[in-house]
Amino acid sequence: SHVMFDQHYHFRYIMTEHPVGEPFQQLHIYTFHGPNHQHYTVHVEEYPMDVFAIKFHLQAHSNSPNKYKLLTGNSQAPRIIRTCIEIFLALFKKNNESSLCFIGTNSFAEDKSETKRFRIYKRVMQNFFSPQLFEHRYFANKSLYLMLNKRKNMEELNKVIAGIIKKYEFE
Repeated sequence: SHVMFDQHYHFRYIMTEHPVGEPFQQLHIYTFHGPNHQHYTVHVEEYPMDVFAIKFHLQAHSNSPNKYKLLTGNSQAPRIIRTCIEIFLALFKKNNESSLCFIGTNSFAEDKSETKRFRIYKRVMQNFFSPQLFEHRYFANKSLYLMLNKRKNMEELNKVIAGIIKKYEFE
């Protein structure tokens, strides 16, 4: 049942940066408050061909080199993931050719090949996003969930995706 994914946190758009020397063109930053007044930051990297890569971390861990790997009390994971989905839906409403790349980095205790977050994403994504519109793909060994927009030229899209996979290969 996906009942636990029904609720999301209220999120705020903060700003868009145009970093130099990155493979992505823009970085959109959002925040939301989770349980116990915890602040979360969501980074949405915008790549060519309308590909958005989403990752989130607790603001308290901002300075940690492992910030994307620290799983918070996992009971909140569904609502946090649902919030990230809402952010993508907001972007998708503005641009219906968007594709999503969800970076479900592993927490320390987990093996890189199959992360908890990732198993959750997979179930939820197929529920929210129709396989008629999106080609769902995942790379369990990299904890990467992809939803490729079928309006796009797949060959071109795959080139962009290959670059993203390369970027996250060793993180």
